[in-house]
Amino acid sequence: KYLNNQITNLNKVQDKFNISSTKIVFFIEPNSFEINYENLFRPYWKGFDGRQQLFNFNGQELSNSESSKIVKVFDDIYSTEIMNLSYKILYIDPIIFPKWSFYDAVHYTENGADFLSDFFVEFFNDDKN
Repeated sequence: KYLNNQITNLNKVQDKFNISSTKIVFFIEPNSFEINYENLFRPYWKGFDGRQQLFNFNGQELSNSESSKIVKVFDDIYSTEIMNLSYKILYIDPIIFPKWSFYDAVHYTENGADFLSDFFVEFFNDDKN
């Protein structure tokens, strides 16, 4: 229901400004839940894991793997709906990010930001997009 409301609002903006759906690209934000600790945090973090795990209905903190599975369910819902509406969708596997690219579940260090910016430049400079 939320997604449908947002798409309706987007369609209103598209109509108002005459923007084709082919010019709109959605990006599914990668997360670091499935990245090994050693590839995520530098040694000076001394075992601290900065990722914010999700919580279940009983208020118990979930593991990184469990949090990842839940986020994936929502990412899949968004992706399916967006593709069904003929919008472009971009996704990058977080596993291919260089070491130390995230400082928590979804925020990037300078390594991650540089890698992601190169990804966007390559995508938007590709004549097929």
